Amino acid sequence: MSKELLLCRHRALRNSIPLGCSRMFGTRISRLLKRSNSVSNSNLHVSCFVGRYTFKKTNFGFLRYLCRPDFCEFAEVCFWNFGDRVKRWITLNEPWSFTVQGYVYGNFPPNSTATANQDPGVISLINFPIHRSRSGTPIPTKDGNPGTEPYIVAHNLILAHANAVDIYRKKYQATQGGKIGMTNVAAWYEPYSDKKENIEASSRALQFMLGWFVEPMVTGEYPPVMIKNVKERLPTFTDDQELLVKGSYDFLGINYYTAYYVIDFPISGPPSYVTDQQVKFSRVDEKNNKGKNVASCLSDEIRIKYHNDHLWNLKLAMVQKNVRVKGYYAWSLFDNFEWCEGYTVRFGVFLVDFENGRLTRFPKNSALWWMQFLDKKQAQETEGRQGSVKRLRIAAN
Repeated sequence: MSKELLLCRHRALRNSIPLGCSRMFGTRISRLLKRSNSVSNSNLHVSCFVGRYTFKKTNFGFLRYLCRPDFCEFAEVCFWNFGDRVKRWITLNEPWSFTVQGYVYGNFPPNSTATANQDPGVISLINFPIHRSRSGTPIPTKDGNPGTEPYIVAHNLILAHANAVDIYRKKYQATQGGKIGMTNVAAWYEPYSDKKENIEASSRALQFMLGWFVEPMVTGEYPPVMIKNVKERLPTFTDDQELLVKGSYDFLGINYYTAYYVIDFPISGPPSYVTDQQVKFSRVDEKNNKGKNVASCLSDEIRIKYHNDHLWNLKLAMVQKNVRVKGYYAWSLFDNFEWCEGYTVRFGVFLVDFENGRLTRFPKNSALWWMQFLDKKQAQETEGRQGSVKRLRIAAN
């Protein structure tokens, strides 16, 4: 596609953005600013999950390079319309989830995977919870390739991000004064034992989740272990792309919800993102127990301890390691419809009664704790209480 044709196509797209949609988001941003000092905006989050199925049927979405100018056009429309008020831009929110859930596990559209052709041992790993909870049931298909497609999609996402950052820096950042970056998701991977191979497996798992998207932004290349294991199936950056991608962030956002025990686990079978890692995980889920009454559901001391200890350690990192932490977002305010998990799990500090038909909300003990969190006296009393809650180990073999 010529540059001239591309520019004309973009102008047409910009003119086709519904005015009502722009007004809706603009009004929402302005109302948020009345109640807060700032607004963060995610360019790719929910909206592209809706549109991606259409992409799959037309131009194959992020499997093709044409997704990059489309994404940049979408991002620039946001910069142009809302950049006077939005000062923190997140180009991609959890691109790992977008990629792996859609092109490996088949839980999200376009459900592109090849689980029907995989070894039973690999299927068991695919059925394991891989995010903050179990993400529904994979849909077996035969038209995908989990050994190549996720790497192509991730590569295009990274390049789309880098191009959007380049546009913002060249055309908008000086006058709007905002920051732009990417938010990734990561789990903490704890070696199941002190064996060398398990310690290496925990590092490998982290590189295949977080390093996959962060390392290119820092070094311009994929993690060495991915290059080694994936080989020629892993795309490469050209010299110009490497320069574009490297340093394409003003901040790095990290979403993290849970931890796993990890063991080294060589897996045979057709090449895939799952077999490339050569690891196996174990953990415990928190389920929505409909047998519990409201009163018992409001007692969530383990959630209070989680936030208290975690914030204390964040403070230590800031003071002792000079880590520049700029924000902390707790997931979530309310129990909600949680992607493929629906109403089967609860993350909110407010309980939502999904059964009475009125969605009645009740503050859990953690909500009351948050209300008093900035109280100086209470902070001094709770700061540093770090005794560990016993973790349950599930045999990984």
